Amino acid sequence: MPPLFWLILFEFRIVFLFSIVLLIIFLWLKNTKYAKNNSQVPLVASLPILKNILSLWRNNLDNDLGVYIIQYLNYMSITHLKEKMFRICWAGHSYVALIHPQVAQEVFKSYNVINKDWTYNIFHPWLETGLLTSSDGKWRNRRKLLTPAFHFRILEDFQDIFYEQSNVLVEKLKETKAGEIIKMSELVTLCTLDIVGDSAMGVKLNAQLSTDNEYVKAVKNVTRSIVQWFSKPWYWFPPLFYVSSLGKNMRKDIILLHDFARKVIRRRKEIVIEEIEENQTMDDFQEEREILGIKKRRAFLDLLLYHHLNDGSLTEEDIREEVDTFMFEGHDTTSMGISWTLFLLGLYQDAQEKVFRELNDIFGDDTNRTIKTDDLKEMKYLERVIKESLRLHPSVPFILRRASEELKIGEYTIPRNSSIFVYIYGIHHNPEVYENPEIFDPDRFLPENCENRHPFAYVPFSAGPRNCIGQRFAMNVLKTVCANVLRNFKVRSTQHRDKVVVSGDIILRPKEGIKLFVEKR
Repeated sequence: MPPLFWLILFEFRIVFLFSIVLLIIFLWLKNTKYAKNNSQVPLVASLPILKNILSLWRNNLDNDLGVYIIQYLNYMSITHLKEKMFRICWAGHSYVALIHPQVAQEVFKSYNVINKDWTYNIFHPWLETGLLTSSDGKWRNRRKLLTPAFHFRILEDFQDIFYEQSNVLVEKLKETKAGEIIKMSELVTLCTLDIVGDSAMGVKLNAQLSTDNEYVKAVKNVTRSIVQWFSKPWYWFPPLFYVSSLGKNMRKDIILLHDFARKVIRRRKEIVIEEIEENQTMDDFQEEREILGIKKRRAFLDLLLYHHLNDGSLTEEDIREEVDTFMFEGHDTTSMGISWTLFLLGLYQDAQEKVFRELNDIFGDDTNRTIKTDDLKEMKYLERVIKESLRLHPSVPFILRRASEELKIGEYTIPRNSSIFVYIYGIHHNPEVYENPEIFDPDRFLPENCENRHPFAYVPFSAGPRNCIGQRFAMNVLKTVCANVLRNFKVRSTQHRDKVVVSGDIILRPKEGIKLFVEKR
């Protein structure tokens, strides 16, 4: 290499290091100012900003950032049980963390503290301002518009999709050899991608059958990029992020995802228009919509197109926002819920046997009988197992909100524009909320054991006005996939919970994935 090259490289490194130093100073000053302005907020529990930045860097290089986050939050939760809340400073930003339902309820119940924190901005290039990331009036309008799309009668019609795709998973598991360790979380993720793709867009992604699917790859790449963005504070400056290789690759993948969604939307729009013309009037289409599941199965996308064509309340880009949002939110959270449930049942064989006996009472020896919505209602013990799994391992371990107004929490006043961090994992593992919280006990969710429990003690789908719109959808998928796997196979976990390193970046997942042995029944 010529000397000029090394000189340029040296100067670039100097500029880069100088930029990092300026960033650290900026974040430190910002953090100091924020701490001073929030003196009413109790229990300051923060890392020095320089140490914080170095910790982020070190743990990112070791691919342990998510592990570091969970371990740090768990430690702070245990040491602040009495106060029920604490404040942490993370890379120049201060968060009021809530770890008990008595304080978290002030956020969950509020119709004013509904806006997401600034950290959700990283989703904007992909999801823009769909239901997950929108604020104020737009969120309220979208929520009202989309709620009918998750009516139980529509979900009943999606049940065929859930069962069909769970069967593909079962067939894949049948191909495994005796004694082979299965990367269950990876297989389940592909299954839920197929389910949500068919339900949301009405297209067959065939993620389980084709590992080279470009859409599937792009979804994985973008979610990984989001985690990387959060782990490196210098990427919080858009110019630096978008000139980096990470930013360029993320933009490339987002373009692919957007183009794919637009093509599907336009193709479905043409089909819906033809159907409307055949029915002569929009009223006929509306009648079909109202009895959806009886006349014809429709995807989530079709319901959005109805609003687009009927009253113009949604543009094609609005529809793309919501389809992309549902694809992202629907597949990854659900897949980890299924994976954690199978992991725990593989660990606690007595509970797995109870689930199998329940399934046997419903289906007998017929492992090929279609799983219908009415069958799901009979899976009472499996439902308790799933709920306990989501308590121990909530797919979304925390949510972040921005206080749009001054908020009273207990004896403290949280200033306007504060970042509020509801640590769902901490609430679920709080020994003052649950007796022996680390013990796996599905009977916690027997009706008589739930009577005196705080209404916000169990919040795997969040709670209040901004709860998860698709939680019933998710529970139906969880039950269907788990039931179909367990009536065909006996599963056994490869390691105990104490040996599983939990990581919490966007979704709560084991660092090394869920690995199981499966044995044909």
